[in-house]
Amino acid sequence: MSIIYPIIAVVSDSIGGVIDKYNFKKTKLKPETLIIIIFATMLIFMSIFLLVTRQTLPKISLFLTGILLLIIIFSFIQNFFQFKAISTDNISLLEPIKNFQPIIASFIAFVLFPSEREIKYIIAIIIGSLVLLWGNTDRDLKLKIDKGIVFYFFATIFAAILLNIYKFTLDLISPGFLFIFRILGVFMLMLIFTKFRPGPFTKEETKFGILSGILYSLASLASLYSIVFLGLNFTIMLLLLGPAVTYTLSTSALKEKIKTKQIIASVILIALIVITNFV
Repeated sequence: MSIIYPIIAVVSDSIGGVIDKYNFKKTKLKPETLIIIIFATMLIFMSIFLLVTRQTLPKISLFLTGILLLIIIFSFIQNFFQFKAISTDNISLLEPIKNFQPIIASFIAFVLFPSEREIKYIIAIIIGSLVLLWGNTDRDLKLKIDKGIVFYFFATIFAAILLNIYKFTLDLISPGFLFIFRILGVFMLMLIFTKFRPGPFTKEETKFGILSGILYSLASLASLYSIVFLGLNFTIMLLLLGPAVTYTLSTSALKEKIKTKQIIASVILIALIVITNFV
């Protein structure tokens, strides 16, 4: 049953991303406003989750406090760069850049954790990421290094590092408390050190923001549980299916055109994951 966690993570994160696209496209919502709605929703969602599951507060040592502070700072930087990137005009290369995140994260895990040194998963992640890069890159697309690309590059690096810090920290704290401490800390930093302030926003913007916040909460929580039960590199490999789900949802919900290369890449990824797990 543990396999359900990465599946929930992939589906929830993809739906949340499509909803955000729709929200930006239809309402012209500012990223600063959206992130406030999403993070507030995450805090409420996780508070309810911890109460319902009756999880006891973990023993907070000085060492764990330091690790949690590091996670909060890195998460703040990663979220800041990511939302700045998607608010720029040129976002055509963001998805290909994101495809390098699994490679970076898996190599870090290979070096740091002996339990993550199964070569077949490393090879599958590298091949899968390159397939995604091929499927998302347009031959006629001209490389334009602007601030959006730079922002997203740094967001990708920090996201890869964070996955490995989660792997280490989950030996000390439950996924639920790790998630709520991270969200609370990042939310406070955003309110203190940035100009992110709520409103004004409409009911429709709020509705979609809350919905994506719930979905991102499910995705993040499921990803953490997947790391606990299935390992980091196995989780990363399955999360490579995210773009295939996003393509399908974007085509049906947003009427976006999907390239033949993207369809082929998705089929190859599914085949790659199936073959890897039966070898």
